[in-house]
Amino acid sequence: MYLISKLLLNSLYGRFGMDYKFYDHSIINNNEIYNFIDNYSINEIIELDNNKSLISYFDDKKIN
Repeated sequence: MYLISKLLLNSLYGRFGMDYKFYDHSIINNNEIYNFIDNYSINEIIELDNNKSLISYFDDKKIN
């Protein structure tokens, strides 16, 4: 019983300590990259084929 209660409390404490900021990912045309740079916090941009890019960004406006 002690072990189960300890695991439950540690899991709950760990849940509160987690980072709530998650990145969004999108595949966009290369000509749309500057719109994302102006409006979001960019983490990473990976160039793909066919004039496309995979962009990892964070929306600061979602926090409020």
